[in-house]
Amino acid sequence: MIQYARHLARGEPWTGRGPDADSPRAFLGLVATGPTVVGDDRSWTAGMLARHAHDALLVDTEGHGFLQGAYLNPRLDVLVVHGASHRVGRGDESPRASRNAARFALGLLARLPRTPDAC
Repeated sequence: MIQYARHLARGEPWTGRGPDADSPRAFLGLVATGPTVVGDDRSWTAGMLARHAHDALLVDTEGHGFLQGAYLNPRLDVLVVHGASHRVGRGDESPRASRNAARFALGLLARLPRTPDAC
């Protein structure tokens, strides 16, 4: 799934058309996960992330339980698609981020091969 996502992120058209077609970009990489929203780049959490997870693209507060459950079933191929809706020091961009993430996820699903045992 990661290879399909990389191919899609490298330039396949996935943004669709619409009033907010703003040429979003997709990034694949590591995600830090935990119960804390990082609201200030001078906070203790931001400092800890800078020291120990500097290569993380974002902080996720929801997906850890999902991925932990998926890990328990080795037959599942899973991938989490995020829309970056909050940036430290900036406002909430949730509606646009959600639409862009949904467009990417639908573009990815459309490219996956169909298999007889798929649910």
